[in-house]
Order: sequence, then C-alpha cells, then structure tokens
Amino acid sequence: MLSAKLLRNFFVVVPTAAWMVAVYFIVAASLDPDYYFRYATEEPWTLVYPTGSVARVIAVTSAEMIAFFAIVRPWRRPLSVLRLVLAFALLSAWSALLVPFVVHMPGYVLVHHVWLASLTGFVGIVLAMTAVGRSFRGSPAKR
Repeated sequence: MLSAKLLRNFFVVVPTAAWMVAVYFIVAASLDPDYYFRYATEEPWTLVYPTGSVARVIAVTSAEMIAFFAIVRPWRRPLSVLRLVLAFALLSAWSALLVPFVVHMPGYVLVHHVWLASLTGFVGIVLAMTAVGRSFRGSPAKR
C-alpha cells in the first residue's frame, strides 16, 4: 500500500512536471515556422517570433496551474472530493470554452490545449479514485 506522504507527493509532482514539460513544448513549438498556419497559395514569409503571444500562453498555462493548486490543495490530506469536483468543473468549462479557438492557431497554442486536457483528465482520474476509495472505505462490509 502506498504511504500517504508518497501519494501526497505524487499529486503535487505529476502536475508540476507536466506543467514544466508543457512550457518546454510551448517554447519548442513556437520556434518552428512549420507550425504556423498559412495558405498554400501565399508566398513564403519570414517568421517574426511572437514573443508576446508565447509569453501570454505560458502565463495562462501558469495561471491554470496556480488555480489548480489553489483549488485542490493536494498537499493536504485527505483530498477533498468537493474541491476536486470544483476543479474538474472549472477546468472542463474552461477547456470547452477554448476549443473553438484551436482552428488555425499556431502550434504553441495547441500545446496549451493538450496541457489543459491533460490537467483536466488528471483531475478527473484523481476524482474518480478518491470517490471510489471513499465509497469502499465507508461501506459496512469493510468495517
């Protein structure tokens, strides 16, 4: 059985590591001009690096990470199912709101959407694990 400290660290380290990987891929995708949309009939153009746009996407990704930790507080035990439900609902709504903006966006914006879907999926999995664990722990057969 996993210790409580190891499990608590898992719920902090995995999202943080995923955030760092997402920031790396946002920057990497922004450097490749092939990830920028242009029509085939257009003449080739010189890429002007969008520093401001990339910084905004990284800032939004960081804000989502901060909001995740502020809501869920995974370092506290036991994990609150209500906080997980709130985080899952907010992240799902935010993901659904941003989906229409994916079309013809540069690759670094697409990486942000993959990051957001991954974070939402992680919260959903943790929510399911927590809810199932609580239901088994509270059942009379286990007492």
